[in-house]
This record gives sequence, structure tokens and C-alpha cells, in this order.
Amino acid sequence: MATVGSKVVLFGGNIASVDQNDTWVFEGSSWTQVMTANAPTPRASAAMAALGDEIVLFGGQDQSSTALSDTWIFDGLNWTPSSATGPDARYGAAMASLP
Repeated sequence: MATVGSKVVLFGGNIASVDQNDTWVFEGSSWTQVMTANAPTPRASAAMAALGDEIVLFGGQDQSSTALSDTWIFDGLNWTPSSATGPDARYGAAMASLP
């Protein structure tokens, strides 16, 4: 989960032992699911943080308990995979955006 401006963005997680790849946005009074054509694979325990007006998602753990090392950018409507080389695969990490 990460915040951009007055919005909170939630991606994935685990429901009843099944990893998810849905995206939700909270704007102060209600949650709205964002339907995207391209989204990261289902995962839990990914790291997310705001970067300007976008959200960066890194890693997480897939359904087979494999740590992931991919990076995705969410612009408020769509997820785009990043070609950036990042840290080694991991889950449960934390990220934070600096003023």
C-alpha cells in the first residue's frame, strides 16, 4: 500500500491462501477497484512507495513462495513493467518516498 496525494493505492495481497493481483484506490470515503489490462502477477508482501505522481511496486512473494524481483510503475490507471535493474528478489521489504 502506498499514498499519492490524497489517494491510497493497494495492490495484491493474500485472501484465503490465494495471492491476488487486484488494484484498489481509496480517496477518503470509499475504495474503488481499478481495472487494468496489464498488472503485475499475483503476489503478497510487495514493497510500494510513491514517486512523484506514480507508485513504484517492487518484489513480493508469489503463490509458490518464490521471492520476486520485478519492478512496476502505476500511473493511477495502468501498471507498466520497468526495465530497471533492482535489488535481489525479496518480499516483506519496505520503501518510503523523501520530500
